[in-house]
Amino acid sequence: MTTRNASSDRGRRLQRLRGLRHQVAQYLPFVVGICVVALLFLGYIAARGYQANRDAYRATLALSRVDNDLREGNTAQARQDSAKARRLADEAERYTGGVAWGLAQHVPGLRGPTRSTRAVATAVDSVARRVVAPAIDLSAAQAGAALHGLSYNLAPLESVAPTVTGAHVLVDDDVAVVDRTAPIGLPPLDRRIAQVRARLADLARHIANLDSAAQLAPTMLADGRRYLVLIQNNGESRATGGVVGAYALVHVANSALVLDKVGPIDELHDASAPVVRTDAAFERRYAGLGVTSSWRSLNLTPDFPVAAQVASALWQRQGRPAVDGVFAIDPPALASLLDVTGGVRVAGGPLLTGANVVAFLESGAYAAHAEATHPEAADAAANRYLAAATTATFDALRASDADGRVILRALAKDVSDGHLQIWSEHTDEESLLARTRAGGALVGRGAPYLEVVTQNLTGGKVDFYLRRDVSYVAHHTSTADDVGSGPTPMEDAVVTVRLTNTAPSPIGADKLWVSLYLAGGTGYTAAAIDGIPLAMHTDIEDGASVISTVVAIGPGQTRTLVVRVVQPAPAGAPFTYVPQPLAVPDQVAVRRD
Repeated sequence: MTTRNASSDRGRRLQRLRGLRHQVAQYLPFVVGICVVALLFLGYIAARGYQANRDAYRATLALSRVDNDLREGNTAQARQDSAKARRLADEAERYTGGVAWGLAQHVPGLRGPTRSTRAVATAVDSVARRVVAPAIDLSAAQAGAALHGLSYNLAPLESVAPTVTGAHVLVDDDVAVVDRTAPIGLPPLDRRIAQVRARLADLARHIANLDSAAQLAPTMLADGRRYLVLIQNNGESRATGGVVGAYALVHVANSALVLDKVGPIDELHDASAPVVRTDAAFERRYAGLGVTSSWRSLNLTPDFPVAAQVASALWQRQGRPAVDGVFAIDPPALASLLDVTGGVRVAGGPLLTGANVVAFLESGAYAAHAEATHPEAADAAANRYLAAATTATFDALRASDADGRVILRALAKDVSDGHLQIWSEHTDEESLLARTRAGGALVGRGAPYLEVVTQNLTGGKVDFYLRRDVSYVAHHTSTADDVGSGPTPMEDAVVTVRLTNTAPSPIGADKLWVSLYLAGGTGYTAAAIDGIPLAMHTDIEDGASVISTVVAIGPGQTRTLVVRVVQPAPAGAPFTYVPQPLAVPDQVAVRRD
């Protein structure tokens, strides 16, 4: 009985197995077909996503070339590169269109990557189609604005200004879309999207600067305007470039800049009390240094709007006419203009050209008066020469028949490098200037940045020989800190500043006040000079965190300052290095993981 039951059970199991095999055989082609279709679908989406990502990246490369073309004043090449960017951007958006891609955006697991890819492609296409053309038109209009020397016609600029403002709004919106885009999850594609984001951000900053210029030029260059010009000498470094060695007063008449007066700074006098009110943190940092009462100290702060307000108030305190704003220039700015006009002669010195004017004004002019009884006498003579060289350069520029585009490129480079800074007495104009490099305002908040500021404490003109190598190496931390507006992602960074004094021995040692300006809420965890630990002074200035120390450097010596900091780094926020305008540009290396 038991044997018959067991045999029956085996039979039933075999029967069920045969039935299951039959069902599998019946449905297997269907299942295999579904798998094949799914794999083909995934492969199709992956291929199109890769192609979209690739072409969006290539489009931003073309957009970067457009940006460079505009900076060089080559509008014809900019239009060619713009056309290429549009073709590539159209292709990128086409790859993320259609029924299949639309379906993929609703499939779990594919929803995030496909929507991110589509958002990036659409943003790049928007920039290529709607933003670049107005920027090119404005560049062409700017080229026609400088007609001869320092005379200009702003009508072409005013005609395209509204469209550039519209482009500024559009590109900011497009960059915001890319900033909000979630990672795809594939490192190679995510790195490429990060590169797209960085290039669009650079273009957005350029468009913003163009928009500000288009809005500011008609009012700031209107007839009747008057400006004070501070002529700095980087040979004795200050935060905004160099000690003020001379001044000029210019006004606008008949659509041209007219030079009223130029003189050495010794002709002007300090105040016995502060002429500008500042906050408690500013007063603590600069206590006893005369920043708000002295011509030699007013630009110890890198915040040019503050320095310019002090200069304007000091100027008027001495019975001088009120000004509509303050400009600051220096020998490197004169060099870029002399490259346009050709050399000029000033009594008591060589033919000044773009190649030698920085060296002579920041070093040679002092050596020429080394026999002076007192250092003050040598300074006064060099300041008079600086004033005379500025007058000669201005006269050469006014008489120049150089192409206006060449002059504009020289001025744009000076602005980019910080050798030309501008402040306006008028609130609406200053609000626009403060957003640009020309305004020279502290970055302070919103994104990680670094500005290394070195300032001469000896009164000697040895900073012409200073060379600075700066590196910033950072990686994101796993924590977020509340730095004033809720939890903010942070990055752990090592800042290395190598300072080399290349001065020959007879000239002597340098002594520098070294300050690192970083985003508000930054703290330092360790610091060392030449491997020896040290404690640094911490301050806050207009929202920025400041970490400072004093470093002495002998002739031919190199000192290395290493500081480890933890800096706020909101997701997607780009890093900015702000160069101090000195005689020789920094060598800079930035790496962020």
